[in-house]
Amino acid sequence: MINKNRMFDAVMALSPKVRATLVEQLVKTPLEITTPRGPLKMVGHGHRSYRRAKTLLTKEPHTLEWIDAMPAGCRFWDIGANIGTMSLYAAQRGDLSISAFEPSAVNFHLLTANMQLNNVSALCFPFGFSDRNIIDTLECDAFGAGGAFTYTSKRGGLPSRQTAVTWRIDDFVTTYEVAPPHYIKLDVHGLTTAIIIGAKATLRSVTELQTETTESGGGAAIITILEDAGFKIARKFKRNHTTGGDILFSRQ
Repeated sequence: MINKNRMFDAVMALSPKVRATLVEQLVKTPLEITTPRGPLKMVGHGHRSYRRAKTLLTKEPHTLEWIDAMPAGCRFWDIGANIGTMSLYAAQRGDLSISAFEPSAVNFHLLTANMQLNNVSALCFPFGFSDRNIIDTLECDAFGAGGAFTYTSKRGGLPSRQTAVTWRIDDFVTTYEVAPPHYIKLDVHGLTTAIIIGAKATLRSVTELQTETTESGGGAAIITILEDAGFKIARKFKRNHTTGGDILFSRQ
């Protein structure tokens, strides 16, 4: 068994230049995940991003099945893409138009790096969505790639604060004449309701939307808003490796 402390001490005993070269080489050596469509390469910058990569096929199997069933040529938006696991899986198909949105600088770096590693096509946007067009403050960990960060304060806070642009989806679509999505995966803690409120016009073009929520508490408000927009609950899922769950909404 490897003694991690001794290994760390040995690395730190190297000169700064050698350590920098070693880190660079380790960063450029990706993990490889075997999927039904072939291997996916993913950068592992710490235990969080490593865990996200390793659980790609087991954490949300229902999401993978959903992506597999999307019609060729449709537009898929991954809102709260993190390091891009689901966007990468969707991009492997080669017949979807994919947009991935991630405001955290540390996660966005890995999102784009993972796209580059796999030579797949997706539009990656370094901002988030809400019910207002504002410059907001994101609590994050600059060394915690793969973490789920938030615009709302956590107990004790996080060690870093980052400025982040947020858009109303409706205004983003009209301002830049963006084709609206057919399918949306929405995974943004604390902002789901606000994002949906800011997307009322765009939702008319959406066939299905999946979001991490429940049927109680704040989730009840989300369900009401989406039902008023013409959606109904199609399926409910429990996530593996976590206590959370997802609800899939389909247009009636």
